[in-house]
Amino acid sequence: MRFIAAIFVLLVIACSASARGALPSPSGRVSRPTEEKPVLKPHTEERYRLVPGDVVEVIYRYTPEFNQTVTIQPDGYVGLQIVGDLKLGGQPLQEAE
Repeated sequence: MRFIAAIFVLLVIACSASARGALPSPSGRVSRPTEEKPVLKPHTEERYRLVPGDVVEVIYRYTPEFNQTVTIQPDGYVGLQIVGDLKLGGQPLQEAE
């Protein structure tokens, strides 16, 4: 009777250990389930920032007579007819727009 009880206890221990993943795998390593799931992070950096030498076309929706094409100067500024000097160098495209 004790022999059957001992086998039962060993089976219970083996089953609980394999359910937790603490038994060695066939390769000899102990496999443990990973509790952390991989996290996908969105890409938050802007793809392109304006630099000196870039050519920008400025279009005004309601006053097309002020439309112009400008080049960003070495100091990062452009000269616009209505606004005057405006710093665009170093800004991402979304902010410059």
